[in-house]
Amino acid sequence: MALGDSFPPELISKTIEQNLNPGCFIYLFCDFTEPPKNKYFLVASINPLVLLFVVNSNVNTFIQNRPKLFEAQILLKQTDYSFLDHDSFIACHEIINRFTLKEIKEIISKDLSRIKGFLSQANRDEIVKILNKNMTLALEQRINIISGLSAISYETP
Repeated sequence: MALGDSFPPELISKTIEQNLNPGCFIYLFCDFTEPPKNKYFLVASINPLVLLFVVNSNVNTFIQNRPKLFEAQILLKQTDYSFLDHDSFIACHEIINRFTLKEIKEIISKDLSRIKGFLSQANRDEIVKILNKNMTLALEQRINIISGLSAISYETP
């Protein structure tokens, strides 16, 4: 039994609304991978559509051999993200839009631990820089993502 299982529905909904925003890492089951498995995703945008970037353990050879794709891989240091077991990469060259916001909320409402953490300011700045120059995504997608990620508030000491 997860801790969130004992929370009242209104508290679960409030937690999801507060956290499920651009810059949030979530853990979802993917039936479209081979083999099907749980994967980490970065929520890149939720309005007007849910746009996710997948987090991979490594960068495959196909991507490594294509400079435009390879430059769109953002290193996530395990030391910066407690939910990671090892350094990983956000694949910013491709959008995953296989989940609706309703589906994600339903999944997370059953297990709040699927909300894993939040993007660092340094990694956010890297993504914005890449999206401003990399043309692998449609302009409208890049604008939505940059707008959403730019709205993230980082407290300064």
